[in-house]
Amino acid sequence: MKRRANRILLVFLVIGLSSAIQQNANVKPVYIENILGSAISNSYEKTKVNEIMDKWEEIMLSGQDGEVYKKLAEEYPKLSPEKQKEVRIKFRIKYREILKQNALPYQEQIITGIERYASYFAFWLANAYGHYDSKKAKEWLEKTALRYPEVELGKKANFILTKAKDTKEMLLLLQNEFSKAENLVETYSPSKNEPQNSVVNVLKSTIAKSREYRKWKENAVQFEKAAKVQVEGDEVSSLFRQASQNIETILASLDEQLARNFWHCAMMFASGSDEPPDPLGKRYADIVYTRYRHTNYAKTLFGPSNRTND
Repeated sequence: MKRRANRILLVFLVIGLSSAIQQNANVKPVYIENILGSAISNSYEKTKVNEIMDKWEEIMLSGQDGEVYKKLAEEYPKLSPEKQKEVRIKFRIKYREILKQNALPYQEQIITGIERYASYFAFWLANAYGHYDSKKAKEWLEKTALRYPEVELGKKANFILTKAKDTKEMLLLLQNEFSKAENLVETYSPSKNEPQNSVVNVLKSTIAKSREYRKWKENAVQFEKAAKVQVEGDEVSSLFRQASQNIETILASLDEQLARNFWHCAMMFASGSDEPPDPLGKRYADIVYTRYRHTNYAKTLFGPSNRTND
């Protein structure tokens, strides 16, 4: 009798969502991996990064010591090989200084924007698994804490893992923190002077129109309602399986972009054989290696990962 009642309840949950699904029926969905990279590339922040990297010489020559560098450039062909090497190093250090002051803040805004969206979806997976599989819930909390430690939900995941004395407390803390978490795709509202193509705005619209997000939203709403009233059975398992598959696809695309953008930071501060190393280059390269080794992009850089918890 209870199983029959649960099945009836699940049917009503599906019917209740039918009107919302119909509203989206005329919108042609697209796959997240086909649109995410270009959307970020066209964002305001990425445009600024590219602009600064293209015009770094102009920025250098218009600066306070611009005349010094202009004179060095004019004298360069007449210098000895040793002096030319010194000038090259001097210019390279100045180049990195310009990028650090002007381009890096925009690049970090891109990274933070992606992390804010990705951390929510990873946190959602942790909470969803918490209803049925505490081991998987803990794994996704660990992934959230590892991959997105600078943003709010990454910090909350770490807080839960650190504070919980046992599995029961972990799940209670997770449920409590997730109830306060915001899905920016649904809730983000730009500030008054924010560019229309800011990276956070671009991510919001791009994720929202993806096929994976629409499918996840349909299944996730039904699953969460069923989980709250403790409905069990094959139907609920199917809802969760479909929702988790779609959200993991979105996460994979977001993590690929994080790996690429952190590596871009590393390359900004890469050092040649005759230059003093910049610690920022190693720092960002280490982030790609430790946080995003599971991505295809990192595998092309470092080879396949032997870790089992990716």
